[in-house]
Amino acid sequence: IRAKCDKTWTAYTANFSFTTLPAAANAISYSNLKENSAPSMIVYPNPAKGQFILSLHSAENINATAKIQLVDVIGKTVYTDNATMNNGAFQKTIITPSKLAKGIYVVRVIVNNKTYLKEMLIEK
Repeated sequence: IRAKCDKTWTAYTANFSFTTLPAAANAISYSNLKENSAPSMIVYPNPAKGQFILSLHSAENINATAKIQLVDVIGKTVYTDNATMNNGAFQKTIITPSKLAKGIYVVRVIVNNKTYLKEMLIEK
């Protein structure tokens, strides 16, 4: 094992073994993220500091409430909100909770039993 700090790599550690925990049952898998991504769902800026804009445009003329979730890498929902989808589209500014650690998150939008996912990076 070795670590990278800025542009510098540490030396490799001596040989040893370790065990990692299994993935949480509700964790987001990156393969699912790619399969379910909606090209019409945009998250910007990415990386985000404090807030980001979420925009979704569907090919369907949907008028419904969209459930918005921000999910951490182990599958825990850390933020929930709703948006009104009119004529298949919405745009909303999301203010991220100040307690969130910097890192990778997934924006999940559920509307009319369809789920859209987009990966994003939160910075401090």
